[in-house]
Amino acid sequence: MEPVNIDFMLGGNVEQEAPKIEKNLDDIVNAGKKAVQGAKEAVQEQKTVIQQIEADIKKIEAEMGDLGSGEEEPFILPDKKSGKGLKKLPPRHDKTLYEL
Repeated sequence: MEPVNIDFMLGGNVEQEAPKIEKNLDDIVNAGKKAVQGAKEAVQEQKTVIQQIEADIKKIEAEMGDLGSGEEEPFILPDKKSGKGLKKLPPRHDKTLYEL
């Protein structure tokens, strides 16, 4: 961030106007500090969200890890009426089709 030049025009007694300028400069500095703090808090909040998402992804990957890559031989479900097409399912399908 580059420095900013601020020019002040002083009219009248410089000794009387100096405290006003000092207060204005303090207000500018405090506003800048507040903006920086707000940005830091927003970044920290986003880091927390990212960490939670990464934890959720790891949990889902662990739960789905034994489902395979999807490149295995396709299986055929039985026709309910005729019973034809029955084929033993590979173990990875036992969990996914358990509730069917």
